[in-house]
Amino acid sequence: MKKFYTTLLFSLFILCVSAASVERTVDDIVYSINTANNTATVVGLKNTLMEGELVIPDKILYNGIETRVTAIGNGSFSFCRNITRFSLPQSITSIGKEAFSYCTSINEISLPKGIKSISNNAFYYCKNLSSVHLPDSVKSIGDKAFELCENLTSISLPNTLTSIGNNSFQKCTKLSSINFPDSIKTIGRNAFSGCESLSSIELPENLTNIEAYTFYNCYSLASIDLPDSLTYIGNNAFSQCHSLASITSRNPIPPVLGNNCFYDYYSLVYVPEGSIEAYTSAKGWSKFYYFYPIKENENDDENDENEDTDDLSSASEQSFRIAVCGHRITIDGADSYEVYSINGLNLGQAKELPTGIYIVKVGHQTQKIIIR
Repeated sequence: MKKFYTTLLFSLFILCVSAASVERTVDDIVYSINTANNTATVVGLKNTLMEGELVIPDKILYNGIETRVTAIGNGSFSFCRNITRFSLPQSITSIGKEAFSYCTSINEISLPKGIKSISNNAFYYCKNLSSVHLPDSVKSIGDKAFELCENLTSISLPNTLTSIGNNSFQKCTKLSSINFPDSIKTIGRNAFSGCESLSSIELPENLTNIEAYTFYNCYSLASIDLPDSLTYIGNNAFSQCHSLASITSRNPIPPVLGNNCFYDYYSLVYVPEGSIEAYTSAKGWSKFYYFYPIKENENDDENDENEDTDDLSSASEQSFRIAVCGHRITIDGADSYEVYSINGLNLGQAKELPTGIYIVKVGHQTQKIIIR
């Protein structure tokens, strides 16, 4: 008799759980409906070959009861290759793993204001996605969330964001700029590796570690600005960044370097005044050839006695281009510049250079060139 009652209670429990969650299709969208709290999660499409724009409603009717649509479930729209645009209601507060992965036809998406996290692989290989709007509510971006979004050119990160996952923007080859709000505390391994178009970065004030391979093979990266909170740079973090010409490190104590952090050691390194000796004797940093002090007030002109000249320099450095033809260099868009050899010798405004590696400085900007 005791066994009979146990079995009966278990069966009733299963029935209650089943009754609390039912699946329904409305206008080709499949929902999992929680009847206990009258909410619905999108779990898929009946017709995965659907084309054009898909509008997800903020509520549906189930048994005559208004049910709010609050979540996009794991893999809900994965491989929906023909949908060009998703319109999401503000009622959505959660987006599951791989929710939009391989949606290769969408080119933009705006996420609802209540979203707190972008789950792992959420937009993986959305290769035509060029524009993403993240609301101020987002606190984390998961692993591989935007990996292989080849046409993503820029993304604005909200001030609420605290973490960026591993491989999150890996091989976003057209990503040319990205802002890092000071709210960010962690950036994962390989997060921006292979972002070939990224030209400069200024890392957030609260960042303490740069993980291994974070900016690996960002070969257009010309300058980086490291905060004074930074204490460690992982293995190969900036390896294969061939164009890196300027490194500003604001911590008076040199951050500990892992193995092969940088591609070479010909970049100009700017460190706090009084810290040059510490850097030139620190493991890894001592391999660099050029160290310069950071100005106390970077808004001041380099030469206080000649402000007019500096104003012209500031203007001329805004946009310049270096062309190398054989052993001759031509610099467009700059009235004055300086060329430095790898030994730190100032070659002035040299135009003909022998084979070697050189640093060209225009105002406060630097660029590395190779004469073959």
